[in-house]
Amino acid sequence: MKLIVTGYAEHGKDTVCELIEKIYDLTFVSSSWYAVMFTDMFTALAKEKGLTKQELYYSRGLYREEFFEIIKATNEALGLDYLGRGIFSKYDVYNGIRNHEEFFFNKEKKLFDLSIWVDASKRKPVENTGSCTMKPEYCDIVLYNNGTKEQLAESIITMMKSLKAQYYSI
Repeated sequence: MKLIVTGYAEHGKDTVCELIEKIYDLTFVSSSWYAVMFTDMFTALAKEKGLTKQELYYSRGLYREEFFEIIKATNEALGLDYLGRGIFSKYDVYNGIRNHEEFFFNKEKKLFDLSIWVDASKRKPVENTGSCTMKPEYCDIVLYNNGTKEQLAESIITMMKSLKAQYYSI
């Protein structure tokens, strides 16, 4: 099963992916990490900021719009599914797609089976369109993350059981 996990900054996408990996043994990678490691434009940005690539990734919150623009430009130059193809060739879960055009192109190419929006809007702000053009309604499932980590894990287990039942009933 190939999944996209997306949502606004700091809404818990990494936590959802970590739980899915732990419970279901599905591998994931952050799209920002993958892009920083495998995209030349991030090498230039790291140098400009006086950081290593790893330091750039860990300070990505400070450069959210720049990350968005670099990933967008890379995908426009190499194909809107460039990052998706790379990620899904090595991982089960693409964590953090932020551009709706890339999302719909990956969907059209059938690179993933299911998309999950992580929503923590009762405790975290929503993001502006300068760094995220995705919306919850684009995704197959909205997973609410406004409680504890244990509640989130229970929601993931319920979601996956439902998907398994649906998959096997088809």
